Amino acid sequence: MDPIYYPPTSFYFKVSFMNLSGQGKNGETSFKEVTGLGVSNSTETVTEGGLLEYQHKLPTNYSYTNVVLKRGLLTDSDLQKWVENAVKNFEFTPLTVQIELLKPEDKPGSNPSAIKTWALHNAWPVKWELSNMDSLQNDVLIESMELAFSYLESK
Repeated sequence: MDPIYYPPTSFYFKVSFMNLSGQGKNGETSFKEVTGLGVSNSTETVTEGGLLEYQHKLPTNYSYTNVVLKRGLLTDSDLQKWVENAVKNFEFTPLTVQIELLKPEDKPGSNPSAIKTWALHNAWPVKWELSNMDSLQNDVLIESMELAFSYLESK
């Protein structure tokens, strides 16, 4: 009898910025949340000549949604400088960003193995935002960075 399959949990992941120094091993940095990882296909509708009840939908091209990364604010990091350089100076250095879903059985500090990996090729920042500052709350200040990219590779 086959073992029961349990879908993986989403809480144990890592994000790496390839060729970005100062972020730990291989550009790795910590985030509390990754959202927006997705792809969709546009279609073109073609009506068949003479038969008005038939419409064929044909695939055209893929489009990728922007990915949003959230973490506690770091005031001085190479990643922050990369984002600032794009947003303030309009100087873009596309990077490959790798998002790995890790096995929860692996302990932090060990070399965890990836269940699934997504690579965002030619990623660059399109938006940077801070969470609300509220004197009545005792929350961590969260920075969000939105990344656009050319194509998605799933491994």
